[in-house]
Order: sequence, then structure tokens, then C-alpha cells
Amino acid sequence: MKTYKQPTGKIWQSGAPSFNLKLTIMQRCKRFALLLLACCSYLLTTAQSTNCSAEFNYSVGYNKVVSFIAKDTLGATHRWNFGDGTGNSITQNGVIIHQYAQPGQYEVKHFIEKPNSNCRDSITKLITVPWLDTCSASFEWHRVPGSTTPFTIQFNNTSLSYSGVHASSWKFGDGSSSTDMNPIHSFAHSGSYTVCLRIESNSGCVSELCKEIIIADSTCSITAKYEYTKDSLNCRKINFINQSSPISPNVHFTWKFGDGTTSQDINPSHIYSQTGKYYVCLVSEGGVNCRAEYCDSVKVVCEETCNIMAKYEYRRDSLDCKKIHFINQTITPTSNVQFAWKFGDGTSSQDINPVHVYQQTGKYYVCLVVESGPNCRKEFCDSINVRCETICNVFAKFESHHDSEKWNLIHFTNLSQPINIIWKTYWTYGDGASSQDFNSFHSYEKPGIYQVCLKVISLNGCISSYCDSIHINKPDSCIGIARFSHHSTSLTPLTVKFEAIYQSSTARYYWTFGDGGGGTGRDVYHVYHKTGKYTVCLKVKDRECEVTNCEEIMVGSDCDTIKVKFEYSAKPNRPNEVTFTAITNEPLVSQYWIISRISPNGIPIQVAVLHQNNPTYLFRDTGRYLVCLKGITASLCYKEYCESIHIEKVVNAPGTVNLSPNPANDYVTIEVNLDKPEQVFFRILDGSGAVKAEFIKTGATGNNRFTLPVQALSQGLYLVEIKTNTRKWLTRFVKA
Repeated sequence: MKTYKQPTGKIWQSGAPSFNLKLTIMQRCKRFALLLLACCSYLLTTAQSTNCSAEFNYSVGYNKVVSFIAKDTLGATHRWNFGDGTGNSITQNGVIIHQYAQPGQYEVKHFIEKPNSNCRDSITKLITVPWLDTCSASFEWHRVPGSTTPFTIQFNNTSLSYSGVHASSWKFGDGSSSTDMNPIHSFAHSGSYTVCLRIESNSGCVSELCKEIIIADSTCSITAKYEYTKDSLNCRKINFINQSSPISPNVHFTWKFGDGTTSQDINPSHIYSQTGKYYVCLVSEGGVNCRAEYCDSVKVVCEETCNIMAKYEYRRDSLDCKKIHFINQTITPTSNVQFAWKFGDGTSSQDINPVHVYQQTGKYYVCLVVESGPNCRKEFCDSINVRCETICNVFAKFESHHDSEKWNLIHFTNLSQPINIIWKTYWTYGDGASSQDFNSFHSYEKPGIYQVCLKVISLNGCISSYCDSIHINKPDSCIGIARFSHHSTSLTPLTVKFEAIYQSSTARYYWTFGDGGGGTGRDVYHVYHKTGKYTVCLKVKDRECEVTNCEEIMVGSDCDTIKVKFEYSAKPNRPNEVTFTAITNEPLVSQYWIISRISPNGIPIQVAVLHQNNPTYLFRDTGRYLVCLKGITASLCYKEYCESIHIEKVVNAPGTVNLSPNPANDYVTIEVNLDKPEQVFFRILDGSGAVKAEFIKTGATGNNRFTLPVQALSQGLYLVEIKTNTRKWLTRFVKA
């Protein structure tokens, strides 16, 4: 029998505990249960706190890059596990970017902790990282020369996919099909057939394209074509000039004017009831199996003369902060003008230069309407800021500028002050979209006037807003989309490659080669049977555009004697600003240049296309580039010359900065071009406005390269403030 010693020193035997011992054990168990219940209640209360949540959103971009955004960020420490074996990442802000190596499903865990508020929470989500692929079915066709069957057609699969085309299936419109990549098919007789191609990429992307092709009798030599002019007396009357071949009593013509009416005249005139854009077709028939059709768009426009330019400015009254003086700056060619103001608060005025007192501060959208006669009316609207200064210590402000290449892309620069106390920024673009970026850019889908607003929140909760109107004007993007180039080689002078200069995945390309042949697709090959001059036409259809361009080309060996190349030179003080000069033994009537950066694996990546003679181009980065000159000579010969050049040094223009790499790992390099020697101050701020690092560097006149360490920073988005005694710049980078 075992013996035990109690705390009192008494000896008792196992198997026979005393009553006092039982009571002591029961009391201690009761105390322990109460303590356990209190701890559980505390933990449960903390976990269920409505101000403590690890909930997060995410968005997937290209190249398997995922952005994670935590909903609860103020004063929190975040720990992320992305489920791909890369370990944990700890951040002090709620935004983090992660790139996955492979597509698939991943279990992402997010832990949040706020030591000052006893907040601890976690959440696990299963996310899907897809392979973002686009694929587009496309094909060309041409008659097989010398075939024993007169209607044998070669189909060329020109489909595109980032991951590669896995399978193709064809339906030829006559009940037969094929799974070959580039099939050859013989039709039983001439006629119109709907040919369909369906492709599937290696990533599972599926695309299908159907085209109507016309298989004509080889003995048919009819062509259809027309031009048109606007009548000088009636703006809605269009005179059509038939340019078909041949025009004879055996050929019948049918016109379809696009408004439901037709005509069988050779050169008809047609009066449209309304202005607009009409699709006009001319059908030329010379027998049962001899038919040609030509269609083009016709614009019926009646110009109206209205030379009014409406505009205004405004200023705040010096004594009353809610009293606004409007200054009419409208330009009119006549004195018979009426003005109407809408002040955005439900009131209006017909004064030329009105003064208006608002009841409340805020943002108002003010419009000025100017009328001169029943058909001349112009309107100008802009946002105004009616405010009375308060003790708020943050002020919102931004500037905007249009992108140099895309008509609908606007860049916004945040000029809010002071930058070191800004906690959050909110953009609204006037079309329903929004952003929380510090500096922002946005693409608009449609032209128009949009009111863009920026709201900034300081660290102490002060809110300031600023709004301005943005005018989006769409240029006539249809001009020149049917231009094309062509070239042949000395080994195959009768085989000509045609390339449409305009590139779009939604565009359709239709070719006629001037010898009775035709084709579709952006890039096509055509074999001529003899040398000579041919009129080649390209029709391009893309969304609202439909343009036809015809050019006369020379086919044969005469082009072999023409030599084209170029020379180049750089400015001594800016070696990355290079001027190119074309050199040829026959004048070039047209030239365009393609500049491509050669990647480390040797693949040229296009960075610029210059449609100008002997251009000057500013290279932004060092490295190897492939420069190609493509030109058309006076004798209609297409020539191409390419040469590799090396940019060893980049000198920026005064007052500019560049940051690289972005995203960054261990360091960032910032290039600053200075007008004079002076000190440069750097501050790195996180998304909450907290200063994470400060540096002072000494700069010299000209281009300076400064390297800043960022190894200690956690992953996320950072703002870099660069200052001298006279200048200030803002840029940003992502810490990977």
C-alpha cells in the first residue's frame, strides 16, 4: 500500500481518503473551473469584437500577380501565408502583393493583431490563381495554283494564343470538315460558302471565327468598285461614280444605298432623308457564276456654322467666402447672343457676368449655356469649390494630363499637402469607377465630360476634397487604319507579302490583289504569275471604323536594284537621344520606323513605332535595341532594313526623375537630373503616411544616380518624396 504526505504533514493511506481531503480537492476544482470560465469568456469577447477582423479582399492580375487588401488596417500588424511554400510575410499596412509561380488553388491565411486593443483574429480563404490567356481564331485562304480541280482552296490558320494553339477544327460550309491545322479543300462548284474555324489553346481558351468566302469561276474577270462625291447644292445628295470593270451591256449593276433603297443605274445619284453613316454596296454580275461585290461606308454630313466658344472663370469674394464672382470668357462672332447660367444648387441667371451667393459650402457643377440663333448652341461646365477655411490641416489638390498615345487614358498627379500626414486617398472618376492609389491613372470608355474628385484623410481624421472636370475627346481613329506595306525577295520576286500596319484583335482585313485573287487576315502572301503593276486594295473593319485603301504596286525584279539603309547619330550631351537618317538610291515616298528592345533571351520587344521621316527618338533605358526602317520608294517598291544599336548611357532632361527596379527587393536606384550642384533629400513613406527611411545625398549638375537600401522594408506599396531647395518630385515603388 502506497503512502502520501499532505501539505499539513499528516500521513494518509491511498484508498482511504479523509473527509477533509475530499473537501479540499472539491474547493480547488471549483476555483479552477471558475478561472477557466473567466479566461474563455475573455478570449471569446476579444475574438468577437466588431472592431477586430482579419477579413480581406483580393484581385488577380496578369502573370499570376495577386493583390491582397485587408479591411481592418488602422494600428494593426498583419501576417500572411500565401499557401505556396514561400513562408510568412509580416506587414504594418493592409496591402500586399504576391506573385505565384504556377496557376492553381491556394489556401491563404491572414493573421491580424492590435496589441493596444487586445485584437487578435485570423481567417483562411481558398483562392484561385488562373492562367489568364487570350486566344483569337483567324485564317486566310487562296486558290491553289495549277490544281486539277478548279475550286481547290488552301486555308492557312493564322490564329493567335499566348499559350499556343492545341486543336483546330474546320467546317467548310458544304457539309465537310477537317481537323488539320492548314487544310486544303476542294469545293464541288463555285458559289458562296460560310467557312468556320474553331481553335482551343493549351490553357483551355476557345475561339471561333466564321467567314463568308466566294468561290468564283476562274473565267470570270469582273471587278466591282465605286467612288462618290457630295453634291454642291444639296448636302444630303450623293453622286456615285462606277469604277467597275468592264462596264458593258452584258454586265448588270445593282446598288444598295444602305437606307433600304436600291438602283440599277450605272452611275446613280441618291438623296438621303437624314444625315449619318451608310453602308453602300455595288453588285456587278456578268452571268450565272460571274459576280463581284464591293461595299464601303458613306458619310452624309451637313456642316453647320456655329463658331461660339463658351468658357468662364470664377473667383471667391474677399469678404464673403460663399459669394462667387463669375467672369464670362465666351468668344462669339455676333452680338445677338443669349447666356444662361446654372449654378448647381437649383438656381440660375441670365446675366453676362453674374455674382452668386451659395447657402452652403461644397462642390458645385456650374454650367454656362450660350445660344446664337436656333441651330447654334454651346455649353461649358466645370466644377467649383465653395469653401470657408477651417482648422483642417490637410488640403486636397491634383493635376491631370492626357496620355500621349491613348486618347482615353488620363494621368492624375496628387498635389495634396502636407504629404507626410496624409493617411488615405480616394479617387472617383465620374464614370462609376474609383481607386485608392496615391497618384492615379484611369481609362475612360466613352468621350464626354467627367467630374473627377480626390478625397484625402489625414492621420488625425481631417478630410479634404477637391474636384475638377475632365474633357475626354476621341480623335478620328479611323484615319489611316487601312494603310499597308508589301515586299518581296530577290529569290521569289513574284511572291509578295502584304502587311496591314493597323493591328487590332477585333479588326477584320479583306484584300484584293489586282489580278482577280483575294484573301483575309492582317498578314497575307500572294503569288503573281507575271511582273507588272497591280492595284491592291485593303478593307479594314473594326468596331465603328470601315476604311478601304487602294495602292498601285510594282511586282517583279525591278525592285532588286534599289538599296535602302540608314545612319544614326546621338547628341554629345544626351547619348540616348538619337537621330536616324534614311539613305537610298531612290527617294522614299513613305517611311516608318519600328524600335524594339532586345530582351536578355534575345527576343525583340517593340517599344515604339514612328510614322515620320528621319526621326529623332529618346531612349529611356540602356541596352541593345533593334531598329527597323520600312519604306516605299517612288517606283512603289517596298524596302526594309534593320540594324542593332547599343545605348550605353541615359541622360534625362533637366527636372526629371526615374526609379528602378520596380518592384524592388534590396535597393532602388533613383536618377535625378539637376540644374546645379545641391543637396537632395529623400523620404520613403508607407501607405499610412509614416516615414520609414530618410536619406541626404549630394548631387552634381546633370544626371545623378542615387542608390537607396530597402531591404528592411516589409512588402507593400511605398511613396518616395524627393526634394531640393527649389524642386520637389513624387514617385512610388512596390517592395516585393
